Amino acid sequence: MVTRWVGLAALLLGCATAPDAAPVKDPPPQEALTHEESLRRVLSATADQETKVLRYSPVKCACPAFEVRIGLRWLRVELDGLDDPASLASRLLTVARNDDEGGHPREYLTRGDLATSLKRCGPGTLFADYGLEYYE
Repeated sequence: MVTRWVGLAALLLGCATAPDAAPVKDPPPQEALTHEESLRRVLSATADQETKVLRYSPVKCACPAFEVRIGLRWLRVELDGLDDPASLASRLLTVARNDDEGGHPREYLTRGDLATSLKRCGPGTLFADYGLEYYE
C-alpha cells in the first residue's frame, strides 16, 4: 500500500511543470519614518501657521520647560531670550510658573518664529528653538 502511494506521488511530482513566469513579488513596504523625520515633516508643514499654542510642562531632566503644539503632537521648545529677565520669554515663564503653582496650568496662544531644525536634550528628547514675539 505504501509503495503504491510513493509511486503515485512520484508520478504526480514528475508530471508537474515549472511555472513560465517568475512569481509576482509583493511591493517593498514603505519605509517607516523615524520619530525625528516625522517631526521634521510636521514642522515643515506647520511652519507658516501664524499662531501656535504653547504650554508650560516642566520636567526634571535638562530639557526645556515649554512645549508647542505642532499638528496633533507636542514638541519641547527652548524660548529664545530666557537669560534676559526683561524679555518677553522671561515674563511668560514667570506667568506660567505662577499659573502652574496656583493649580491653573494653561495653554498660551503665541506668535513667534519656530525653528525647523531639531536639537536633543536630557535623555535624547527632541526640541526646537522658539523666538517668542507675542503671547496671551
